[in-house]
Amino acid sequence: MFFLYSAFARSYQWVLLLLSRLVHYPEHRLIEGEGSSLSLIEELSSRGYVRPLFVLSRSVERSKAASPLLDGLREKGIEPTLYVLPGGEPGFDTANACYLEMKRANCDAIVAIGGGSAMDVAKSAGVIFAYKGRDVSSFRGLLKVHRKLPFTAFVPTTAGSGSEITPVAILSLPHGEGKVAIMSPRLTPSLAVLDPVYLKSLPERAAVYGLLDALTHSLESFLNRPKDSKVARDAIASTRTILEKGRLFAQNRSDPSLGLEMLKASYLAGRAFARGYVGYSHALSHAIGGRYHLPHGYLNAVLLPYVLRAYGKKAYPALARLEEAVGGSTGTLEEKAEAFLSRVLALERDLGIEERLSLPSFGEEAAASLAHEAAKEANPLYHVPKILNEEELALILLAAVKSI
Repeated sequence: MFFLYSAFARSYQWVLLLLSRLVHYPEHRLIEGEGSSLSLIEELSSRGYVRPLFVLSRSVERSKAASPLLDGLREKGIEPTLYVLPGGEPGFDTANACYLEMKRANCDAIVAIGGGSAMDVAKSAGVIFAYKGRDVSSFRGLLKVHRKLPFTAFVPTTAGSGSEITPVAILSLPHGEGKVAIMSPRLTPSLAVLDPVYLKSLPERAAVYGLLDALTHSLESFLNRPKDSKVARDAIASTRTILEKGRLFAQNRSDPSLGLEMLKASYLAGRAFARGYVGYSHALSHAIGGRYHLPHGYLNAVLLPYVLRAYGKKAYPALARLEEAVGGSTGTLEEKAEAFLSRVLALERDLGIEERLSLPSFGEEAAASLAHEAAKEANPLYHVPKILNEEELALILLAAVKSI
């Protein structure tokens, strides 16, 4: 019976691919360089925005890293309204609270400075604004947002999520029930600003989890099928940068040149999976993260090797091509694929990622429940090299997780 489902999934994916060629993505601009976030002063002023909503992560608010930008705006007569994310994984309540602050202050644009959570909340608040207060939970899933969102400018403070380019917002469900995505081209931000200044105070673990999240974006989008040349080009470029310079970046976040390279790698990875989708590493990490509240990048890093192994020979051609692109190893298709997997594992070991997750009272029942959630997210949407059923996903979890 699963053979029939797999056939249906592949047909669904081909239809979705054909339809995606007809989808119009809103205009998106990129500004990059040390201190480039200050260009938002002129950007907002020239566009006539006078009451922007600033969605800030707690770390940005505490560090006062955005103070030069905020002070510059006030000198121009632009009065920003600040919404600082509360602790924990953002959910529908957070998005609705952010919108209410935007409505209260009569804001006319949205700027997010932070990690993926800040940008996801900003996108979600923009959706609620466009639909005049409609609850954001009604938009979860694919292509349910059709109205134009307010002008959005995103400044990532981690080199990982790629949310500054993606048409996706991820929110947590209440009571540890996992995470859901809102996916629509309308969520594509208007402007991305890659400013390495914001990486200087990034803790080492956050840097590690971010760059491994970006690596997972690149690899999963590259392995998915079918893909176009733009996805492949972005994924390869991002993968090469992370493998070559990820270790150095984790040790030294204060180098603006290196920081900009990692921000660009994350941006390209985001651009790749915006069109090429992600895979089971993300589906499983969303399920686990929503229940156990562990860092998304960390979960992806641990799960990725297990998922790649589960794909088996179906992943060999793509992995071998990546090895040729980043290392040039020779040999058979399998040997090159194994060489690339060794590169990924070596990077994770060097960055201090353990081989298995440790979760409380974890067994077959928990694995089956999480596998069910992951399968709901991934099948039939993600164009993975091999479609896995719930039993196979549960086996991945049982291999990747040890009970404590």
